[in-house]
Amino acid sequence: MVAPVPDPVVMPGATHSPGVADASGAGEVVARAPSLPPRALVVMNPVAPHADRARLEEILKQVFEARGGTFRVFETFPGSECERALDREIAQARADDFNLVIAAGGDGTVSLAANRLAASGAEAVDGSRMLLGIVPLGTANILAQELVIPPDLETAVAVCAERRRISDLDAMEVGGRRYLTQVGVGFDARMISDTSRADQQRLGRLAYFLSFLRTIAGHRASRFYIQVDHGRRLRVRAWQVVVANAGTFAASPFTWGPDIDATDGVLDICVYDVHTASDTVRLAWRFLTGRHRNDDNARFLSVREEVRIESHRPLPVQGDGELIGETPILLRVVRGVVSVVVPEAMQDIAPSAAAAEAAPPGHPLPAPVTTAATRLEESRVRANPQRRRVLAHIAEHVLRHRVSTVAAHDAALFLKINGLSGGSLLDLLMVGVSRGMDYGELWVALALVVGWLTPGNGGWIAVRMIGALWLTMLTVNYPIKAVFCRERPFIAYIKARVVGRKPSDSSFPSGHTAAAFAGAMLLTPYLPQLGTLFYAYAFLVALSRLYLGVHYPSDVVIGAGCGLALAASFRALLGWVLPGA
Repeated sequence: MVAPVPDPVVMPGATHSPGVADASGAGEVVARAPSLPPRALVVMNPVAPHADRARLEEILKQVFEARGGTFRVFETFPGSECERALDREIAQARADDFNLVIAAGGDGTVSLAANRLAASGAEAVDGSRMLLGIVPLGTANILAQELVIPPDLETAVAVCAERRRISDLDAMEVGGRRYLTQVGVGFDARMISDTSRADQQRLGRLAYFLSFLRTIAGHRASRFYIQVDHGRRLRVRAWQVVVANAGTFAASPFTWGPDIDATDGVLDICVYDVHTASDTVRLAWRFLTGRHRNDDNARFLSVREEVRIESHRPLPVQGDGELIGETPILLRVVRGVVSVVVPEAMQDIAPSAAAAEAAPPGHPLPAPVTTAATRLEESRVRANPQRRRVLAHIAEHVLRHRVSTVAAHDAALFLKINGLSGGSLLDLLMVGVSRGMDYGELWVALALVVGWLTPGNGGWIAVRMIGALWLTMLTVNYPIKAVFCRERPFIAYIKARVVGRKPSDSSFPSGHTAAAFAGAMLLTPYLPQLGTLFYAYAFLVALSRLYLGVHYPSDVVIGAGCGLALAASFRALLGWVLPGA
């Protein structure tokens, strides 16, 4: 029997009990530790780019058994029969007093699980909803990014099992099916249609980028007719129309428009049009910095009930990253369609530094915090005696000794530089130096100046430089960081001093340093007299990351190398794709 979570703390705007949506769909519930163990139906997409059932079940078993819970896995498959099979699984889960459905896959899997969960009306015997959990295994994982659900598999599963915070999500209904992130008409749907499932599995995000390059050359603006809430009618010429419920576009920090919230009961229409290379750069800059505004290149409208979109010729439509048909389409707002588990706070995303104890007197370094990943690896070693073969043991011992030695020097140098407190003025200077590379703003501004000063194809030169810079930043901050998942030094060592913000993503390699050296390398050929100054600034950015307490020395050294290598590669790629640059 499923009992309600005890002592709920309702956040401002919330008017319902844990797991029960109110009429508005707005607000969220933060609850203390649930009284009952997690019992979950796991809906897994076996062909998701990062799907590994054996590893997922191993982590689920570890996390759920530690909390006295249980789970079973349902694998999705192509065709309409999958929905009917999932309906039966959810009904059985309800009969077995399960309290959670976990979507393990991409946005399409999350949408499927949310739709069937909402359609089933699955409730516990006390009348509360079965909750939806998300374990991101897809290519984009837009909704997971929107809800700040960690990409780390162990941590995401732990967040689902803990169920400490619940948020009610709105949806867009099209043809009887509901979508949680966005419905796009135009370029993005063409790009998705041109990206095969095999390419997604093999190349991940790069598959979409290559499709983007193939599609962009032949894409043209279309005439759209948009009717909002039975009243206002617009006739616009646009390159792309998006109805967004979630703000994240492709990857953070890119957003479709201003103040888009998946829990506010309102949908946002984003209409984009570009005519020239400068329009493209201007719009891309706003996407990167989040400085959206209404003008000739972008318009933003709110929808509270429904919106109808027509076009002068049929255009493909995508919903949550899957093709769903062609124009015309009618979208309706559905509020509070599903209650989803989200991280409670920083401690749900990364281990707490407070858990570490100071080193004993005379010890050169504080002891790092043991993570779930290391505990899992230790259990694997204990469970598999074959790993204890003599030769493997010797090799492992030597390797660990070398790695531990390097790590010790790395941490010692970090603590030394991080401990050089120069007062509030130096702190402010270092924060400012670092902030200049949050989105590569300084380099983008200089690239635009170079493009403006260069006659002829200056606009394409700017596009090529900015494109290579942003692709470098995305590659470092997402696929590369996701592989290593290194803890930030302020988490591992309690002696670390943090100035300014505490990032929640992986530490290795440094994205800011990669962006700094990438920009210096890209700009120097066009402004050679300033090359020394560019690299001096890049070095200062690297130093600031140590001073601020957010990176190890090895993070910035490898980050600098990645920035130089990736920027050169992407510059060559864009030069081949855009021969006019």
